[in-house]
Amino acid sequence: MFPLMDTTSALRSFHALLKPGGTLAVWFYGRAHFAELEYAALCQPLLDRIINHHFSGVITGGSPEHAAGWKHVADGIASWLDYIPFAEEDWGSVVRHKWNTKWTTLGFFGNEACDFPVEPRSSVTDKEVVIERDDRSLWRKDWNVSQLREFVEYIYPFQGMEEEYVKPLWAQLEREMGGLHARRAFSWPVVLILATRK
Repeated sequence: MFPLMDTTSALRSFHALLKPGGTLAVWFYGRAHFAELEYAALCQPLLDRIINHHFSGVITGGSPEHAAGWKHVADGIASWLDYIPFAEEDWGSVVRHKWNTKWTTLGFFGNEACDFPVEPRSSVTDKEVVIERDDRSLWRKDWNVSQLREFVEYIYPFQGMEEEYVKPLWAQLEREMGGLHARRAFSWPVVLILATRK
């Protein structure tokens, strides 16, 4: 939940709670992605349109404070949590692990769900270690369209899953996946940051 927190206050609190030498672990994962190349190009944009449609109702149209809060979240997630600054006097041995950065995007929604520009930022220093891995079998699930829809409805519990806008998208997604019973492989983007309290 780190992207939803006030960054400075959260780091100050975690630092106070940990003993010297204790490790802070911050992790985040995003939405499911089609892992098979032959299906990703056609199917992922359809799935993203469905998800972004539902999320845009939550993100857009609020007060300036509401928009600013979501912008903080969207910018931070788009940066793969690189925005989190670990002050050298407080933290050591900072290692940022990232999985599937080349073919996925982190977050439960895409930039298209936002009515503001998404601007990733980085606080990564040259003393930190960044390790990136490409693993299309990470947390692999083989789902048909019904199972995928069940997952989407569970993790995005919004009203309107039967809206006229999304009905044809689900129908097209079913066709592109190979039919009602065809199973496709899904994997996830994940980031894990480990930092040791000095």
